[in-house]
Amino acid sequence: MSSEIVNQSVGKVNVISDNDRLLGVTGEIEDSEPGTGSQLQVKNSGMLTKVRVVKFTGAFAPSSRVKYTSGKAGTEVEQAGAAEKANGVVDPRLSANTANGDIGLIYYEGPTDVIASAAIAANAKVKGAASGKVVTDSTVGDNLTEGVAIEAASGDGDKIRALVQFPQY
Repeated sequence: MSSEIVNQSVGKVNVISDNDRLLGVTGEIEDSEPGTGSQLQVKNSGMLTKVRVVKFTGAFAPSSRVKYTSGKAGTEVEQAGAAEKANGVVDPRLSANTANGDIGLIYYEGPTDVIASAAIAANAKVKGAASGKVVTDSTVGDNLTEGVAIEAASGDGDKIRALVQFPQY
């Protein structure tokens, strides 16, 4: 079965039948995406973001939260629910949603873009919300915190920068 590795900056690469061998491979990407205005400084931080190569089981928007599919830890992902801790976010540099069977990156530790489900203040802790988004985490001790917002969100659907740390198991 042929799969495709997708990333906006390079298009589709390695369209070969054996690229499933890359599943689970980890690496780091420098946070150097060009930004504008106030985003310029946070998007050119030079910090490293840890990534993992996975297979997507559906259509997921860039920056949406995903979790490992049962029995496929570290290699295949599905959408994470609001009350579930995710394992990463879909590559925020993609220009379109993933498709079932695509192979690409999830970002699991470091600065990255996430999608807000409501207004979020800068420096607020964030956790999962419905539809692969995040919301302010005001509950103490529920172990669902996934990161800290670097930027503020004014409402549902805003993409904001967050410093995230998702479990890898």
